Amino acid sequence: MKFLAIAAAAMLAAGSVCAQTAGTWMMRAGATQLAPVGPSGCMTAPDYGDGSGCSRSNVSADTQLAGGITYMYTDNISFDVPLALPFKHNVIGAGSLEGAGKLGEVKALPMTVFLQYRFLEANAKFRPYVTTAEAAAYIELIGREGTIHDDPPPAEEPLSADPDDEYLLDLARAAAADVLVSGDSHLLVLREVVPVMTPAQFLASLANR
Repeated sequence: MKFLAIAAAAMLAAGSVCAQTAGTWMMRAGATQLAPVGPSGCMTAPDYGDGSGCSRSNVSADTQLAGGITYMYTDNISFDVPLALPFKHNVIGAGSLEGAGKLGEVKALPMTVFLQYRFLEANAKFRPYVTTAEAAAYIELIGREGTIHDDPPPAEEPLSADPDDEYLLDLARAAAADVLVSGDSHLLVLREVVPVMTPAQFLASLANR
């Protein structure tokens, strides 16, 4: 069962600006909604493909007061504990159980600790972050679906006006990549030489396939 979490959080700080430096404690408060994505898969046979003869279930959404506590271990690494009142969800019949109404009730309580890495400087107004679980899942996905290449030797003639972009161009050529996805302006101007797309253009090309 997949969950969609929607949070509206108000940061509580002593001053108008809160630098996220090592040793800082931060609190947040708001509301969080858990909205399970349904219906479930087929729970009984037979399944005729149109839902007939197949028992399924849906789970209702619930919104509760929520918040959390964050401790900055370093200027970039933090520990986060989400807090919320228990979420209550009704299990509702679907498929061949359509019309059966409420079948049961489940409760969920978010009890976990996240290790986060926060980007940019400690006094930045906006600091995106990623959890170790998300990073591990992304690395696992790349290892499973991608192809790993060794760093190729640099080209004799650089193409990009930005020397820091050359390794990407070298790797794209060595791996015979179909397209290099980037929003870097120094790379996008080379699209006549190397196939380069912005993320939006790449997603659009996939949608048209």
